[in-house]
Amino acid sequence: MDLTIVVVKRNEHAVIPSNKIHTIPQKVKIYIAIFIKPTSTLRAMKNIYRFFMIMATCLLAACGAMQSIVLSSIPYTTPLTIPASAKVGQSLSSIGTGSSFDKVIFRNGENVNRINAVRVISAELKAALPVDFDLGQLKSLKVYMTSADETDAVLVATKDNIAADAGSVIKLDLNNSSILDRFIRKPDIRIKMIYTLRSQVTAEANLLLTMNFTATPVNSNRQ
Repeated sequence: MDLTIVVVKRNEHAVIPSNKIHTIPQKVKIYIAIFIKPTSTLRAMKNIYRFFMIMATCLLAACGAMQSIVLSSIPYTTPLTIPASAKVGQSLSSIGTGSSFDKVIFRNGENVNRINAVRVISAELKAALPVDFDLGQLKSLKVYMTSADETDAVLVATKDNIAADAGSVIKLDLNNSSILDRFIRKPDIRIKMIYTLRSQVTAEANLLLTMNFTATPVNSNRQ
């Protein structure tokens, strides 16, 4: 983490080049512009020194927290479908492609190679259409993250013994022991849900799976 202090006189402008700004999870650079009067330079420099020492202490304390980036503010969402023809009591599957609004970290961005140790930290399934679809019509489900040809798959979430009156939203039980780096670095995130119906659905049900992840930035000095 770098700290840069820019000192300028009153009525002058502090210009920070745009090419000095880095996207997390590389380095964090903080620029501070302090305005001083020409006649009080010595006093201002003393104040700057005190300010720098305080900021350095705070930043060092925060560095540990900055090393673990939580990618949960912008979740991954995957649409899944249960057809009206789905049979009760059988093991069925639904496949969808996950997407995120975070185009900087994911979706072919080079920053995806600057993170590792990706794990799921939350997973939620909800009805999208019809919005009042009761997920209690599902008896159980398992969610996998897979490769395009499904030769590689990792279990990320499950839900057994779903309540008959579960409602339109259920939280899933996580399997966050697996590292998901190899899947996250693909252009598309393929999600496969294996499920069993408790009762027959009367019409096609569209569901939305939402997952949040954590990741650790790769140390650029080791690359």
